[in-house]
Amino acid sequence: MKESYSNVMKPAINELLQKISSLAFGWKNITMLAHTHGQPASPTSLGKEFYVFVERIQNQLNLLNSIPYSAKFGGATGNFNAHHVAYPDIDWITFADNLLIKLLILIV
Repeated sequence: MKESYSNVMKPAINELLQKISSLAFGWKNITMLAHTHGQPASPTSLGKEFYVFVERIQNQLNLLNSIPYSAKFGGATGNFNAHHVAYPDIDWITFADNLLIKLLILIV
């Protein structure tokens, strides 16, 4: 999940934001009639309306980026029982801590 978000989704979302921002800036002086509750309202600009989507996407990205990644490695009960039986010479707690720290914290 973390690699997919970092390597695929985040770049695609950033590209989309750049494109919408560019359109918003280019169309900032094009006026249009706004609507509220399905009825005509006061004038606005097309660029401003596009920028509303930029801000909404950025707000959602902020929420998405605030969700911590987590994982469980210690088996069904967290005791590393099957791990220890299969490979008794490995310090499974240290191994799991190092693995999860590497995967969840260092890879961005």
